[in-house]
Amino acid sequence: MNVIFGYWLAWLLTWISTWITKMEPVLPLDIMRTAAWGSIEYDCSKSITELGISYLPIEEAVAEAVEDIQGQVKGASAR
Repeated sequence: MNVIFGYWLAWLLTWISTWITKMEPVLPLDIMRTAAWGSIEYDCSKSITELGISYLPIEEAVAEAVEDIQGQVKGASAR
């Protein structure tokens, strides 16, 4: 499928979903917009230099989140 055609189809389906059916669109416009004009990538270097923020590696952040949720589940089941 031509990406530009897909974009306009997504626009039409999103409009119909928003104003007529009130349901989630089958082909969301934002997904096609990303496909047509490229992905969104961010660089955190400015926040590191100007704000002094430090970021965890993704593996470490996910492991920490899983550990936190497991602790919450154990705490809730102990009550």
